[in-house]
Amino acid sequence: MDDEDYRELKAKLRSKRDSLHRRIHKVRRGLRHDAPSPDEDLDDQPLEIPNDEVLNQLEPSTRQELADTLAALERMEEGTYGQCVECGGAISVSRLKARPQALRCIQCAEQAEL
Repeated sequence: MDDEDYRELKAKLRSKRDSLHRRIHKVRRGLRHDAPSPDEDLDDQPLEIPNDEVLNQLEPSTRQELADTLAALERMEEGTYGQCVECGGAISVSRLKARPQALRCIQCAEQAEL
């Protein structure tokens, strides 16, 4: 991987990290919605329940995506980014551009899915 690809991937991961932090903040804010005031229309309240269920489902997946992104940035700092955790070989730049958090080369990823 050349320096330009590395800088591009690092910028992409940082942008993803920042975006995920913002998303988690929005989810938390949504989960902490206040109880309806007495003058609010009671017909609107049932709509909040499905939204809460969606937010509750979203947060764990968002947190996992953030953890994967942070781990990729840490591998960059350690100098192991782009190395397959299974075989130790290089992960192709095209795979990293498609999925910058990738831990495995395409061959090992396919084997792990079996």
